[in-house]
Amino acid sequence: MQRIIAYIYRYKESDGVYTKCANSGFCRVMMCTDECMVNICFKDTSKVTGKYKIYEFKIPDKKQSGCIAINMEKEIGEGTICDGQMNTKVLVGHGDGLFIECGSNTYVVFWGDTPNQFTVTKEDMNIPENIIEDVGIEPESSRETEQVKIEVKVERETEKKVQNPMIERAFSRLCKVRFLIEGKERAVVKLRPQDMLMLPRHCWRLTSNPFLMEGYYVHKHILLYREEKGFVLAVPGSGREQEEAYAKRCGFVNKTSGGDSGKKDIRNYYYLYL
Repeated sequence: MQRIIAYIYRYKESDGVYTKCANSGFCRVMMCTDECMVNICFKDTSKVTGKYKIYEFKIPDKKQSGCIAINMEKEIGEGTICDGQMNTKVLVGHGDGLFIECGSNTYVVFWGDTPNQFTVTKEDMNIPENIIEDVGIEPESSRETEQVKIEVKVERETEKKVQNPMIERAFSRLCKVRFLIEGKERAVVKLRPQDMLMLPRHCWRLTSNPFLMEGYYVHKHILLYREEKGFVLAVPGSGREQEEAYAKRCGFVNKTSGGDSGKKDIRNYYYLYL
């Protein structure tokens, strides 16, 4: 994983040409093989307010009248900047930067050199996956239409619950050890909190889960392993009184036992399905 810092600049648009103005903040970027994670921080919190949209862009191998041309690829996030500051994380592909619209202001992050001017094209922007439904399907009857929609919905729900390519990819890349879960030997990954950023976005909030962080700082690991129902994230317990009730309040409603293969140190683990 490669970590870099990229600066955010405000750009002013005139006649389709964007001209660089002031530096407005920075991004912490963690580059992985298939995506990168970005933490966006504005420094002038009194001026950056309101709703925003974030787009990913690429730079074609051409110039227009001395300006760099950037091609908008897809919208990757939106929301509202609270308390005059935007500090969020988004998943992006291997583009050349981020284009941020906030009210009448435009902010741009380039992973490489920052140009003084550029132009924008949006012809190749991708349609978000969540609005693609049954494109090009023309059933002979309304009953057939209903059947197609039901089949598509069931297939997508199954894929969401059982098959998550991002978790599968992270699990295959991280170092695995032999571990006993309820007496059966399994291949597991011992995660650190920072490794959670390799998992899907809904898993990131777990890095602020008090039970998970307490289990990690006491035992120096969190477990990730595969079961038939899906991937399991398990936190080691300390054996203290009312621990199970505390784990359930923090979302870890399932309980199992485990320990390193070949050792007698068996403890309780509290887990959830990702």
